[in-house]
Amino acid sequence: MGVVEEFFSDKKVISYYLTHGPLPAEKELLKRFMRKKGKVLDLCGGAGRVALYLAERGFDVTVVDNSEEMIKAGRRKARVEGLKVRFVKMDARDFSSPETFDYVLLMENSLEHVEERVIRERIVKVAHDSLVEGGLFFTSFHSRFYPFKWRSDCVMRVRKLMDIEVDKPLFFHFFNPFEMRNLLKRAGFKRLKVIPLNLLDKSRNRFKHELVYELIWPFCYTFWVAEK
Repeated sequence: MGVVEEFFSDKKVISYYLTHGPLPAEKELLKRFMRKKGKVLDLCGGAGRVALYLAERGFDVTVVDNSEEMIKAGRRKARVEGLKVRFVKMDARDFSSPETFDYVLLMENSLEHVEERVIRERIVKVAHDSLVEGGLFFTSFHSRFYPFKWRSDCVMRVRKLMDIEVDKPLFFHFFNPFEMRNLLKRAGFKRLKVIPLNLLDKSRNRFKHELVYELIWPFCYTFWVAEK
């Protein structure tokens, strides 16, 4: 079992995904761009941290994840809460479906933990091909430029997920922001919007003028919205 699989199979990590819903910035992002109810594909969606939140609000949600433990935990929680969410145990790069989706999610920097470039490219292509024309894809990532992690690929120990102690190694690919832009363009996405975390979660806004974040976005944690 690799470091990524081991990390996301840890009981404490699964506990985090079961007890925490979307972060404030994620909620704001979804509120802004998912104004119409529709079909949602949550790639690398784990135990349904975001999916269950959306299902409760009337969205038709399908979760894809390659962790058997995460999928089982998500199904149990959906059943207990009386929510209809489809959980599919599958590697995101292998997903295909005859139906298309209005929205595709790849949240909480999931793409950073994919070790091979060709697989990252394949997953983004799956996201594109799974969308209806005009559908939206959402993802987020840490910039390689902040907090000055110049190495793009590394294994780091994660000490904590919110208030849950973990202390396990996890693989990270820190994206150059322009690398992410090119990745989305190559997959076929037409329009891209980049939103720094601080503009979605006002409690993190350290500067008086929001224009500052528009200028320094390559150094920030960012959310990306791409249209097919």
